Amino acid sequence: MSKGYLYSILSVLLMALAGPLQKKSMEGLTPFHVLFFSNFAAFVASAVAVFRTRDQFVFKLNKKVLFLAFLYLIAQVSFSFAINKENPVIVNSISRSYLVFNFMISFFILKESFSLRQIGAALLILTGTFGLSIIPNDDLKWSLAASLTIFYSFLFSIHNSLLKFSQNQNAYQLILLQNGLCCFVFSVSLLYQPLNFKENTVTILYSCLAGFFSSFLGFVLYKKGLHYLRFSEASSVRSLSPIIGFAAIYPFYPIELTLFQKVALLLLLIGGLGFNSKRKSDEPA
Repeated sequence: MSKGYLYSILSVLLMALAGPLQKKSMEGLTPFHVLFFSNFAAFVASAVAVFRTRDQFVFKLNKKVLFLAFLYLIAQVSFSFAINKENPVIVNSISRSYLVFNFMISFFILKESFSLRQIGAALLILTGTFGLSIIPNDDLKWSLAASLTIFYSFLFSIHNSLLKFSQNQNAYQLILLQNGLCCFVFSVSLLYQPLNFKENTVTILYSCLAGFFSSFLGFVLYKKGLHYLRFSEASSVRSLSPIIGFAAIYPFYPIELTLFQKVALLLLLIGGLGFNSKRKSDEPA
């Protein structure tokens, strides 16, 4: 297995843990409190990394970085409020719809080629994602959570595609700037809703772990993977994320699946494996 694929798989696993950790945090904190502490943890971790690597810190607060930070901030708010309203297993499953946006960006904007087998596999992934997202619940809470998660997926896909064009930006420094700006914005929540830090030590710790695993370590590994992979190849690893995320989250928040949803998981697995299998030299593009 190449370094690129290894980095991407580890990134998927770590990012999947953000859901259950944030859900545990919200047992004593508001979504905005959780966002502040998770971004603060990522900011501190990236600051330590910049210092330890002894790279010259270049403050590049340009339009591209600001736009990335803005997308990141809005996506985090959408995901956090969706987690607050629904089971993390369900939110994680629907959030995988960003794979569809990734394929569209790869094909229509980045002009990357796909074989007929990969297109078929992508359709299986799309069908499986849609099937796994169907929950026998039609109330307003569910509809809002689903809408927020799909919006998060759209922003997340755009953010990740833009990273491919930001390879000259040091990963640690990008996280430092990105999470620093988000941390500053979400710090307002502490002013309007002060916390008793002693009573919320455990939930604050969960928030910090969510930020460290997902916003820092998972992000660093994803960006490292992009050095070795095309955007479409990195997306192919993401195609297995529903399975990886389901396995990581289900033990913490078990949910009863219908037969239809079990079939959807199987379609996701077949599609992910099909998309990741090596392309033959005579296969049409």
